[in-house]
Amino acid sequence: MQQHFLRISLFVFLFLSFHIVPAQIEDQKAVLKENNRNLNFSSDLVLNEQEKQAGLKLQKMKDDFLRDNGEARFFTKSFFQSKQSLEASTLYATIRRMPKGGILHLHTEGTASATWVIQTAIQNPSCYVYWKDDEGDFLKGQLAFFKEGKAPAGFRKVAELNKEEKNFQKNLLHLLT
Repeated sequence: MQQHFLRISLFVFLFLSFHIVPAQIEDQKAVLKENNRNLNFSSDLVLNEQEKQAGLKLQKMKDDFLRDNGEARFFTKSFFQSKQSLEASTLYATIRRMPKGGILHLHTEGTASATWVIQTAIQNPSCYVYWKDDEGDFLKGQLAFFKEGKAPAGFRKVAELNKEEKNFQKNLLHLLT
């Protein structure tokens, strides 16, 4: 009886399997991907050839970086373990040359709230904030992570400033938003 049931189950499985055409699945996937793209606010934006080429170059730089640094290993390392390889990459150098470091448009849904960032920064002993007037490479309120004793002039520990200055969180929030 059990053997008979197994044969029938196998027959039904094989019968159904042959009726699913891979081309139909690919067509359905293409439709779903297109529908998903159309949900984006910029779905009607048409890139010119130069913009498409720039996108391909940036994607290649990203792929090369992940290949050279072992994608699986890279995402499991701490910031300090990854920082040197990030800063030495062609992708990083390219993005640094862009206005605002490449962040020209950012939706708040794509980032954490500034209040959360400040609270988290206060709790992290490696987090520093540039707390002088804008000068050269740094902007007042700019957050960065440094090893003890390695912070450039003008950077102070966020936790210390929070204890010392009455309105520190409010002032930093104003600078970040």
